[in-house]
Amino acid sequence: MKKEIEALVLRGLEEMGVEGAAVAVVKDGEVLLAEGYGYADRENNVALTAEYAFPIGSSSKAFTATGVMMLAAEGKLDIDKPVRDYMPRFGLDDPAAIDVTARDLLCHRTGLPRHDLFWITWPDVERDDLIFNRVRHFKANKTFRSKWEYNNHMYAAAGRLIEEVSGKSWEDFTRERIFAPLEMTSSFFWQDDRTDIKQPVLYKDQDGKRVPCETERVTAMGPAGSIRAPIADMANWLLFNLSRGKFNDNVVLDEASFAPLWTPNIYYELLPFETPETMNVGYGLGWFIDCYRGELRVDHGGNVSGSTTSVCMLPDKNIGVAILTNQNSTFFTYALTSMIQDILLERKCETDWIDFYKEKYEEMKKQQEGQFEALRTAAVPDKPMTHAGAEYTGEFSHPGYGEITVSYDESAENKLSVNMHGNVFPLVHMHYDVFRIEIHEIPISVIFRTDAKGDISAIDIHMEMSLQEMISYQRVPKAVES
Repeated sequence: MKKEIEALVLRGLEEMGVEGAAVAVVKDGEVLLAEGYGYADRENNVALTAEYAFPIGSSSKAFTATGVMMLAAEGKLDIDKPVRDYMPRFGLDDPAAIDVTARDLLCHRTGLPRHDLFWITWPDVERDDLIFNRVRHFKANKTFRSKWEYNNHMYAAAGRLIEEVSGKSWEDFTRERIFAPLEMTSSFFWQDDRTDIKQPVLYKDQDGKRVPCETERVTAMGPAGSIRAPIADMANWLLFNLSRGKFNDNVVLDEASFAPLWTPNIYYELLPFETPETMNVGYGLGWFIDCYRGELRVDHGGNVSGSTTSVCMLPDKNIGVAILTNQNSTFFTYALTSMIQDILLERKCETDWIDFYKEKYEEMKKQQEGQFEALRTAAVPDKPMTHAGAEYTGEFSHPGYGEITVSYDESAENKLSVNMHGNVFPLVHMHYDVFRIEIHEIPISVIFRTDAKGDISAIDIHMEMSLQEMISYQRVPKAVES
């Protein structure tokens, strides 16, 4: 069985263009496999071994949800009582969400879309500032509790809730209450200085080339995705979950308190295509709940720049698979997980999952590239800016997204640029007062607005594409010199 699985791993790496992967397989309480394959550093021909720790991205969410349930088990919070009972300073823009609960945060039913460009462009925002001052100004695109809307900020809020109730930082709480009893001795967080632990080179595809990259700086947003771990530690995480709260016969979380983690709360849609043999059931607390080939499946993936991960279990068959890669945005984890589970279920599947997910990935990539190209080529020729370049400059502010600065440099190719919390993006002119910027190689529309006098008064940036309404930064008046 091990040789069969390893052959699939190597085939997947080759055919799906992934540099390296660490894979853990557990069944019936035993670790069958916890190995590394491919390259930790292709340029220097360094093999990937089990010792390497990877960013696990949103696979961190289940750790945060587990932490919340630990506090609930102790009677320190009720996941169905308003969060404001514990954090009075927390609130959302939608008046209907005044009684938002921890369950709402953890199952993504607040109605808030991602707003991810906020934290990507402002990585140094303080957690308290984010949760108590900024999030309340983020607009929803769905009615509260009406539909599933994935949102990382709500997990940052859940982490802050853990801090408020426990009196410890989310990081310290997770180290002490989860990492330590599960013997996850080499797991840590993005901001930790752990040069003693091997970490692979992370890769992404850019302009048709495979290049090394760095992950996003995940600090305030840590509870949504800052954990790094080697594959042996992730095998322990699988064992804990498949035992429904136990590890090495020790109860870390009692089974009654564990159960809500795997209880569906709201139907979800994640991928824009149907997957054979699979039926979406709902989102629990930090976990997707599905039916795969007639079996209950519990899983969650993660993706940050340069790393794609997956943790997936078939609880009724006591099967768990964790996959960590050093490749940005790949469906390798989906394909390999299904193929390994088919082997362990001893059921032949007509679908070749590597071929299936390769095809779907290329279709999605082609569609996305077409959409981005349409945005980049939407300029109307011979329609100059309505103002002199220097008139667009100044400071602009949004109560949620903070302050930004527009500058003018006559010598630059794109003379105008916008500085978002230390990240500078050239403003590429399209027509009139319409520009675009590129964030993570995504074209973002920018429109300068004028007041009744014709002066530049605001800058609208499409920071959340699922919202029709753009984020409008108002000009900050210049201080009057005394």
